[in-house]
Amino acid sequence: MGCRKDGRIVPAFAAADRGPSGGAYWLPLSPESGGTSRSKLGLECFQRDNLSARELRVTLPNRRPIRVAQWRIAAAFGQKMQKPARKRQIRLRKHIDQSVKLFSGAHVPIVYGNVAGPISPPLSSPPTSLPRYGRGKSDVKAAPSPSRLGNSFRIDSRFLWLTRRRAFFSVFQPLLTIIGGLIWALACQAGTPEIGQEHAVAKHLADGSEFGLPLSALFTHGKLLFDANWTEQEGGGRPMTKGTGHPLSDPSQPLTGSRAFNRISAPDANSCTGCHNAPNGISGGGGDFVTNVFVLGQRFDFATFDPSDKLPTRGAVDENGQATALETMANLRRTTGLFGAGYLEMLARQITEELQAIRITIKPGHTKDLVAKGIHFGKLTLTKTGTWDTSQVQGLPRPSLIAGMSSQPPTLVIRPWHQAANVVSIREFANNAFNQHHGIQSTERFGVDTDPDGDGFTNELTRADVTAVSVFQAALQVPGRVISRNPEIEHAVFDGERIFERIGCASCHIPRLPLDKKGWIYSEPNPFNPPTNLRVGETKTLYADLSSDELPAPRLKPDKKGVVWVEAYTDFKLHDITDGGGSAEPLDMNQSMWSKKFREGNRYFLTKRLWGAANEPPYFHHGLFTTMRRSVLEHSGEAIESRKAFQALPAHEQDCLIEFLKSLQVLPPGTKDRIVDENFKAREWPPVWAKGGKRDGE
Repeated sequence: MGCRKDGRIVPAFAAADRGPSGGAYWLPLSPESGGTSRSKLGLECFQRDNLSARELRVTLPNRRPIRVAQWRIAAAFGQKMQKPARKRQIRLRKHIDQSVKLFSGAHVPIVYGNVAGPISPPLSSPPTSLPRYGRGKSDVKAAPSPSRLGNSFRIDSRFLWLTRRRAFFSVFQPLLTIIGGLIWALACQAGTPEIGQEHAVAKHLADGSEFGLPLSALFTHGKLLFDANWTEQEGGGRPMTKGTGHPLSDPSQPLTGSRAFNRISAPDANSCTGCHNAPNGISGGGGDFVTNVFVLGQRFDFATFDPSDKLPTRGAVDENGQATALETMANLRRTTGLFGAGYLEMLARQITEELQAIRITIKPGHTKDLVAKGIHFGKLTLTKTGTWDTSQVQGLPRPSLIAGMSSQPPTLVIRPWHQAANVVSIREFANNAFNQHHGIQSTERFGVDTDPDGDGFTNELTRADVTAVSVFQAALQVPGRVISRNPEIEHAVFDGERIFERIGCASCHIPRLPLDKKGWIYSEPNPFNPPTNLRVGETKTLYADLSSDELPAPRLKPDKKGVVWVEAYTDFKLHDITDGGGSAEPLDMNQSMWSKKFREGNRYFLTKRLWGAANEPPYFHHGLFTTMRRSVLEHSGEAIESRKAFQALPAHEQDCLIEFLKSLQVLPPGTKDRIVDENFKAREWPPVWAKGGKRDGE
């Protein structure tokens, strides 16, 4: 990162000349003109970045030493780096090019004044232009060329031209990328702190910088934001707004002091990890019953159930002035895990694309089946009058079926987030949750340099921050299976898996779905994002390879045919699995809050993704069941036949099915293989003795 005249930190960018002679890097340094004091300029920029600078003598081949502004991160290398940094002579071609590559990848500030010195042998020609980033936009600016005087050259104060050795980086690039992520994390928290300040996040990403960070560094920053315990000194809380983002019904009673937190109407958490931490304390996991959320309670200022309060949505009565109770003010939902979220969202995008491709081919007066990845979503009709009839469409939520006018086609967008299929993308969910639960407002949702919640802070979460925390969630490890080598358990799991399919459970809990066409390359933003979230075309698209070994294991990898099989046990559809009693919800979040249908309740839920279910209790959408057996027995509605089939099984076969479900687990951090035994050692499945047990492609 460099330092502007106005003091703002801007991201560094390295562009390689890929000529036959090997290549070179241009690093943006200071925008100041030549002659600026090296030490003064360096100290100013580093102080703004909470880092420290040092001077280091560099000996060039057969020439006198010159001073070069060297850098360090106080906590990154500890004492091991500090002493050698003062004494050691470093040869330019051997070491500085490697260091610059490492640190520029991590976007560590580099500040130079004019530097002159000889280099032997002469360098290859520099590139003539490179991108320059600032505040989310980019343009092209001519790069200065070094003036050659024999074996010496002069480097302009804005750029340093350094060679790199391709052989070195071809071997050590993965290691340097990982170290870059570590350095970025340390850079965000290390250095000289602001005395007396209590900030969970000392440094936010500048818009545009996300495109230059290595994947490991972006993941690390996203985790920092997910784990952050937000404070009122950095924008935590929303004194003048609801969790919906709208102004309070009663602005005379701001959400401060004893009203700053509310378990029902929120803010209700200090951090994302405060709820998403199971199992094994993994950030991004599920949560115990105590972490349940009251969905739609955020439309109230501050829930009190005060019978004397008659102002709609202030604390006791709803939009129609009707008194509410704990059971009717909001929908009780369990906190779900986000493991494998990137693969799930990419599957949802591909299913959406396939459904829309079918929709495009429907001619007036015709009806077509909506089938994507083998999943049947009913039928869609275009009438002879040019209006769309969605009455036979199955499994999609209302927002994906309605349009501004009947002549406009339904979007048919798969919404894999929220248990009632209300949210399109991880990014949309993050924008919602940071505001509702923490009072942290993103610039893409609430605007740059604005303060709608009246807490005195602007730009609480940058666009780049939201990208980082979305990538973190998308890149979480996938669940696996734990199957004991005990022969009795082994046979029970094998039999239970087949019983699961035989009695019809797999008709909705589809064991695996194909992700093809390089769908494992996750991108931000989601092309189907709704307004108030970053959308395609508003900035560059960022790509992340979900199969990368840089990310937490285990990962899903494409097979020989270029397909990733996502074993999530879902069909991405809504189903009525309730009996209309206690398992139904009092409110329908897919209806307008002012409509009658909103208060008629909801009985439709996304098919539970069973991977990882065994060690992410409690169960069902409300989290009121402590066992998976109880969840199976509570299935009703569309699932009633499968439940009856389960109840008709002999006791041993019921136990085998439960034993199969118990094998679907989130694995401990560091586990490399998806299918392991009770000691978390890799094992073969189906076992050798199971003749004909393997699926195609395994």
